[in-house]
Amino acid sequence: MANAQGRHRARSAGVVSGVLGTAGVALAGAVLVGMTPAVAAAPALLANSAVYFLQGTKIGDTTSHPAPLVFTDRMMTGAGEQAPDAADFHFVDYPATIGPFSHGGFRDPSWGVSVGRGIAALGEQPHRGDTVFGFSQGAVVATAYKRDHLGNGVNYVLVENPNRPNGGILERFHGLYVPLLNITFNGATPVVREPVEGSGTTVDIARQYDGWADFPAYPLNPLATANAVLGIIYLHGDTQDLGADAVAGIDKNDPRYYQQHGDTTYYVIPTKQLPLLMPLNGLLPKPVLAKLDAPLRNVVELGYDRSDYSKSVTAAAVPPIGAPATPNTVAHKATAGEATPKKTAKPARTSLPDKLRQSTAAISSTLRALTGRKSDPEPEKQQPKPSASEADKPDAA
Repeated sequence: MANAQGRHRARSAGVVSGVLGTAGVALAGAVLVGMTPAVAAAPALLANSAVYFLQGTKIGDTTSHPAPLVFTDRMMTGAGEQAPDAADFHFVDYPATIGPFSHGGFRDPSWGVSVGRGIAALGEQPHRGDTVFGFSQGAVVATAYKRDHLGNGVNYVLVENPNRPNGGILERFHGLYVPLLNITFNGATPVVREPVEGSGTTVDIARQYDGWADFPAYPLNPLATANAVLGIIYLHGDTQDLGADAVAGIDKNDPRYYQQHGDTTYYVIPTKQLPLLMPLNGLLPKPVLAKLDAPLRNVVELGYDRSDYSKSVTAAAVPPIGAPATPNTVAHKATAGEATPKKTAKPARTSLPDKLRQSTAAISSTLRALTGRKSDPEPEKQQPKPSASEADKPDAA
């Protein structure tokens, strides 16, 4: 949620009601699956500064992942931050539940109660130079804390943040309320557009296609929405198992995976295989899955707007006319001592129908190869019949 949290509410109300017919099932499935299992670059921690760790929802497998300190160390190191020593690491004890679907069933507090207790447990502990580290539901708690403490010198590292301004599901459907789970879709993590030195920084790390933090902007794209829901199942919890290189290896020259806006640095960890195809692992040969990935990915990406991760983007039915294309390349700016690059002709942009046709053709070709069917042969061209006068002419000697 950026600092303009209510800016789109009136405009998005009709849109949200329209897209929920298609995305509602996906949202419900995502909630039931659960949520367990970070301008200038953020500066390193000051000596003796503390890190306050807020865990994700206790649902699914919570025992096989690395210890919270190890997970925190990997993510912060990968983002270029100084990881805390054990003495400076503080585990914030709060329910981290989504009753009745977390481990304690109906005994567990609801989502809203759990988040509220997390905010209370964090209290006023963090001081200037300290860092609040939130994973999944913990990032929601950290977001609420940041809203009330803007510019106080506290830093934030948010991993798989449902409040990510452009991608987080709590911003995509801002204003929605689910009574059964007591979940309020409460918008985006705020972004300080013109931070002053020492006012605090934020690092926001999401995994590509994890539906909690990278949900489609246009959920009427059924492949994109289904892919994001499967991303919750196959990617979300296992983010805790990633090494520091998953973040450190991100190409900072590619705005699809790295952006800086105001006080916040955004990372997107690339996903090599679409979650859509993950259920087929072991059922189809790897080369076939690899060939299907590229054309399917093209269609899935039509459901996203990756132009600015700091911009609060609620769900819409279709991309607006004249919307900027998803960035695939970075314009190289001239630096001191370099000549200004010559302007080159912009490549022709492929229209949406053309992209769909190309992707569909590629998918069909792969499926035909898989089933052993050949493409339909082109009809043979018939030779024109000779005229009567030409038929009577003798052959040349």
